[in-house]
Amino acid sequence: MCEDNKMANSTPAPITDICRRIIKIKPKSVLDVGIGFGKYGFLCREYTDIHYGNYFEWKTRIDGIEGFEKYITKLQRCIYDNIYIGDAADIIKTLGVYDLIISVDMLEHLEKEKGKMLLKDIKKHCGTSIISLPIYPSKQKGGKFKNKFGPHRSVWTEEDLSIFGKVTKIKDYNKQREYLDRVFILEIKGV
Repeated sequence: MCEDNKMANSTPAPITDICRRIIKIKPKSVLDVGIGFGKYGFLCREYTDIHYGNYFEWKTRIDGIEGFEKYITKLQRCIYDNIYIGDAADIIKTLGVYDLIISVDMLEHLEKEKGKMLLKDIKKHCGTSIISLPIYPSKQKGGKFKNKFGPHRSVWTEEDLSIFGKVTKIKDYNKQREYLDRVFILEIKGV
């Protein structure tokens, strides 16, 4: 997924499933936890505002949390209404309720106990949440950017996640081109 000298990126495997869920939920407010490059903020913008004809006057509020400020560029500032910089576990407690909270390839970057606390807080701040993470996270370091949030710190099982909501497995190809379960999607129903 990520070489040590690049920004982390994720498999495209869950994109279709996540976008279908966004369209079904029809959120008016979205929080993207761990925005990175901004791919899912962009997709949320497309499948909320643009999908419903609001091309020039966006009506959906899309906010994001990013722990590593160096990832934030003009691109993300164009997509998101508000970007909060810092530890998501601390920041989310200060925010209100969102129709949708999305977090893709972020949870595995937290120690498991901290991740469980974050999932509990997400449930308190969302109508619905879509959490996606790799079943088998690769070994990641901080990369050339020295991102303290970069390393993978936990591996989650279906049992770990099912405590919080409905878990779906998404298939993807591995390096040997075998089509295997590669990604978990956890859907949490909140307040």
